[in-house]
Amino acid sequence: MATAPVFTVAKSKFPGPANFAAGIYGRTIPFWPTLLWVSVTRQQSGKAVVHDYMLGQVKISLQAIENLVKKVVYQVHGVKDVKPRVIQSTGGIGLHIKAVVAPDISIPEVSREIQHRVQEYLAETTGITVTTIKIYVENISSTRPRVE
Repeated sequence: MATAPVFTVAKSKFPGPANFAAGIYGRTIPFWPTLLWVSVTRQQSGKAVVHDYMLGQVKISLQAIENLVKKVVYQVHGVKDVKPRVIQSTGGIGLHIKAVVAPDISIPEVSREIQHRVQEYLAETTGITVTTIKIYVENISSTRPRVE
């Protein structure tokens, strides 16, 4: 028993030009998730913070800002992992920082230190005003330091 090709089945359901469209859509459906992913990631990578100066614009990508945040937060004692996310707002930017910290530190103290250091560092290096910095302690590190 032979199976009918997809376009033959579609032809019986959609007469005329709709037959052609149904065949095209039916063949491209498996690629839609890939196309959607590519379009979303390209839009995300194109976002930037823009400064206007006399000689022109300076754009700093959100990923560059996130990397600067990582750099400064990893210098805070007790932070084991960090995942920053930049949130754009009208008065500046906001940050949501997920962190994994050591079990022997004061979480409120480390959180305040992260907020202070990040705000100062971004103001000095980029001139960006950080309006809010939200810290979310995602986990407490269970790994023990190596004894050498």
